[in-house]
Amino acid sequence: MNAQLKDDRRGFTLIELLVVIAIIAILAAMLLPALSSARERARRISCGNNLRQLATAANMYSVDFGGHLPHPNWRSVDGSWKGWLYDNVVGLNNILGTTARSGEPGPATGSLYPFVQTKGIYHCPSHKKPYRRGTTATLTSYMMNGAVCGYGRSAIPFKIDKFSAEAVILWESNDTFNDGSSYPEEGIAPYHGTEGANVGFADGHMEWLTGTQWNAEVSDHPGRLWCAPDTPNGV
Repeated sequence: MNAQLKDDRRGFTLIELLVVIAIIAILAAMLLPALSSARERARRISCGNNLRQLATAANMYSVDFGGHLPHPNWRSVDGSWKGWLYDNVVGLNNILGTTARSGEPGPATGSLYPFVQTKGIYHCPSHKKPYRRGTTATLTSYMMNGAVCGYGRSAIPFKIDKFSAEAVILWESNDTFNDGSSYPEEGIAPYHGTEGANVGFADGHMEWLTGTQWNAEVSDHPGRLWCAPDTPNGV
């Protein structure tokens, strides 16, 4: 009887093993894109939370500074201002150089840092190293709307109550800039592929805008992007 049982036992054939391996490979190929998409959605949510915190910090700053928004680090009128992202007195080149070498000071010299107390929220998790050298990508994934200082017309940032709640003051911007602010027409970041980017508003909330939505907003004068309060068309 034992001999009979022994004769009935057998392992998988080579063909059966190959079939099982093939099935596992097919299942893995089907699941990986879904897992990758889920990870990107999580990074997008985390990025949006970063912008919400920065926009909220800008509101908190305005409470402490007579209603004025932080200076956007618009280089042409920096003077002795400490901007939202870095202190111009220390010097951007010095800050970029030491940050690239040691990670310090990063955005810690900026005027919003005391309100957030963490450097992690300044970078989108989908914005991967190495960052473009010589740009503020070393410090952040985000830009402030130059409308905050009239795109260089005003040395003093406008008061927050000059902007509607729907005015965009921060967004994900690509890493080719040499200061802390931008024109809306210079576009949004490619960190989330071609889908779109997160933007932060004057009242502290954030939204996701697709590339098509962003381009439509850029064509709107005045609008949520072109929102400088000292001109009729917001430009």
